[in-house]
Amino acid sequence: MLTSINVQKTESGQRLDKFIANKLSKLSRNQVQNLINAQQVKINGITSKASQIISCGDKVELEIHQISSENEILPMDLKLEIIYEDDEILVITKPHGLVVHPAKGHRHDTLVNAIVNYLPSSKNISSQNRNGIVHRLDKDTSGIMIIAKTDFAHSHLSYQFKSRQVIKKYIGLIHGVPKSEKAIISGKISRHPKSRQKMAITENGKPAETKFEIIEQINNYSLLQIEPKTGRTHQIRVHLSSIGHPIVGDKTYGKSNTAINRHFLHASSIIIKHPETNKILNLQCKLPSDLNDFLKNIREYNI
Repeated sequence: MLTSINVQKTESGQRLDKFIANKLSKLSRNQVQNLINAQQVKINGITSKASQIISCGDKVELEIHQISSENEILPMDLKLEIIYEDDEILVITKPHGLVVHPAKGHRHDTLVNAIVNYLPSSKNISSQNRNGIVHRLDKDTSGIMIIAKTDFAHSHLSYQFKSRQVIKKYIGLIHGVPKSEKAIISGKISRHPKSRQKMAITENGKPAETKFEIIEQINNYSLLQIEPKTGRTHQIRVHLSSIGHPIVGDKTYGKSNTAINRHFLHASSIIIKHPETNKILNLQCKLPSDLNDFLKNIREYNI
């Protein structure tokens, strides 16, 4: 559907994206930005940027397609375990088994769907359909996640992650005992050349670095505190597997374990600067009961 709007004298001087958002209230800022990015918005027949300033007499044309119900982000009623919340950020515990972003096979049962239910305004945050998400965890990794509640917070936090100012720590259980009590694993990571669902250490991958320290040795297992210095997909799991000590229960990079229905990896803490106050926040997330129970069992029964 092609929609045309003629700019009036009183509307001159506005940015294109703000003009459209004001004129077409049915569109969210996110949707407006996506239309512009997809070159579906023209001024006087010429595709334009969001920051383009409009003038009296300009003709703004938008090619708006009906949103597919398959791609529409629907709210999901899931009780969020909230660690911290204020006007700018929401910090939660992600349970294992929950996918972060909608994808094939998980369109309406993800963390994003739960956030949209809890914070309907998140649909308008950022221009990449992130709904406040600034980082991610694998489906079967539990732990702490930060969600931006405003555009300002999203931009601020995204920069912190991109510039590696954020300190993230995980608790992981691995098979065997590493040679060193403390170590740093370095290895470039990219898509596996044969299995596209996996990642691998490759010569042409992106640089990645993972620091770990043994907290406790339990029989032929080691409980680690892990600090990834970079944020590549599956980084911790790939790196530990590469040194012969895969995460317990990791069926992708190690082997499944019938005593645990997931891999033993939990995002336990994160240190960030608050986007509004610049105050350092050290946020913690306790080990969930299923992982505590597994530790108890291997300590007592040597499974």
